[in-house]
Amino acid sequence: MSRNAWGALILAVIGAFLLVGGFSPADMPFIPGAAFSDAVTSHLPAAVHLREAFTAEEVYLPLWRETIFAGAPFAANPLNKTAYPLQWIALIPPSDLFLNGMIIVHLVIAAWGMWRWTRSVGLRVEAAAFTATAYALSPRLIAHLGAGHLDIVYAMAWLPLLMERVNRLSLERTLINLIALSAAGAMLVLADVRIGLFGLAAASVYGFSLLVRKHSALRVIGLGVGAASVIVILSAAVILPVLAWSPYLTRSTLTQADAGIFALEPFQFLGMILPVQRSNPETLTYLGVPVVILALGALVGNFRRHIMTVVLIVFFAVYAMGEYGGLWALLTSIFPPLLYFRVPSRAWIIVALLIVFLAGHGAHALIQAVEKRRASWRLAASLMLIGFVFVEAVGITGRNWLEWRGWDEWLDPYMPLAERVMALEPDRIYAPAYSLPQYVAQYYHLRLFGGVDPFQIDDVSRAIRETGGITDDRYSVVMPPLIGVVDDDLSTANQGNHLDLDRLAAWSVSHVIAPYTIEQDGLILVDTVDSVRIYANERYAPDSRFGNQNIPRWSEAEVLLPDDGMVTYLGEVTTIAHLITAFAFAVCALVGVYSGWRRRRDHTVPPPEAP
Repeated sequence: MSRNAWGALILAVIGAFLLVGGFSPADMPFIPGAAFSDAVTSHLPAAVHLREAFTAEEVYLPLWRETIFAGAPFAANPLNKTAYPLQWIALIPPSDLFLNGMIIVHLVIAAWGMWRWTRSVGLRVEAAAFTATAYALSPRLIAHLGAGHLDIVYAMAWLPLLMERVNRLSLERTLINLIALSAAGAMLVLADVRIGLFGLAAASVYGFSLLVRKHSALRVIGLGVGAASVIVILSAAVILPVLAWSPYLTRSTLTQADAGIFALEPFQFLGMILPVQRSNPETLTYLGVPVVILALGALVGNFRRHIMTVVLIVFFAVYAMGEYGGLWALLTSIFPPLLYFRVPSRAWIIVALLIVFLAGHGAHALIQAVEKRRASWRLAASLMLIGFVFVEAVGITGRNWLEWRGWDEWLDPYMPLAERVMALEPDRIYAPAYSLPQYVAQYYHLRLFGGVDPFQIDDVSRAIRETGGITDDRYSVVMPPLIGVVDDDLSTANQGNHLDLDRLAAWSVSHVIAPYTIEQDGLILVDTVDSVRIYANERYAPDSRFGNQNIPRWSEAEVLLPDDGMVTYLGEVTTIAHLITAFAFAVCALVGVYSGWRRRRDHTVPPPEAP
């Protein structure tokens, strides 16, 4: 089979996996049985908000969003992806089609990057095709897709291409290779800062191990500093806003107990070959039986060749254990900013990447052995390995971790409530049990006093807790925190809490909605829709500032940070950072085009001389 034929086969296998799993362009990914998905909760409303900003009469970078958290930064928040170049495709198609298109594109990038990496280290095309398929359909990637962690899926797609660029630079030390490596590293960081940290660390060690054999340590350090500098400039749209907003965010006060959530426990390593975990993708260690067997085969066949890969696997596996492994606790004690990255088990993503890479070497050796015995069996053996990956992905990973749901399941049930609330012309709405999801609020342009997002302003989150009568001050990405939930039934959250209606009014909360009765003076029951009570806050008075669209529009009765002037300044920093990133990518693109033109010109065959 030709290289193009193998490429077509890889695409066909990825497409078949999606179609067999029930993929539809307008549906969104969920974990089977899960009530929510980050694709719907976070990424869909972010795409909608970005698209609306550029379809309005005035075109602008959306710096602020009023629908959650009593107003919150938008472009400065890495989760909203305004810094990620591919996110701007959201301006063209409807948001649901855009997200599904992004999913397909990044599965293809994941396969393409793994193909290029394995081919660049000398693996034969059959082994490269197996490895590309195994990575694109790897359990951890598919599990994060099911959970709607699209930012992690995007980042995982760029990991193998970054490693290939590192290897390419070690083989040919040129400016264009350095820029290509930096661009891949920046795309990884812009896709997801957390995975970017692990990916850049792994790529640095990998690159050092390759380059130090051919160049002096000083030259290797120079290359590393050069690449890091370009990555920082290309990633300015994420790095600068996060650093600027950092003193005002809840993450600035994270403890090890807050940040170490979902650390891998020792017994969970049994899940590497037994798919026993079916609820939390963050602690999924399953790697796939064919992949593990072939990876072990590669180590048995030539352990010395893969010793650096093994060192990286051990390091990231121990780090993923968080407090149980000791390494994470040590490093976060030495360098506290690591606490910002939370969830140490995400380091397992690097383990999953490297195990698939090792499996490619095992497949290479196996196919060579088959070819020596009988050459005609080579193709059959290759197709059988890919078939094993496909069957496992459909029968185990897909069945346990991914299903597709339409609007009728995640939006339509909330429409009667949203339309009734909208008819009341509310100001802000407080929902102690998350009765009105934030993506519904985005579609109906309703303003919530709360929301779901890790990028939270500390003073605002504290006010949401206190006005809702919540004393639990542990870090939570959901605000108000869902305290008192019984058997995952959100309708029991925060039941019985005493609300501070005067303070809610000062925060422009005109209505409270809850799936239970709230007996409190100052609340008037307006209506009940699908068992959800809608209350009017008698203490509320219209805020004249709303007519002027003040940002932020927070309580005037409290001293809050950042103040109006600082928010304006931080918005300017965010705008400048986005311009730096855009300009830097434009320069890299021009350098790439010029380099390609030079290479093509230098390789032009001169015309034959006249006789």
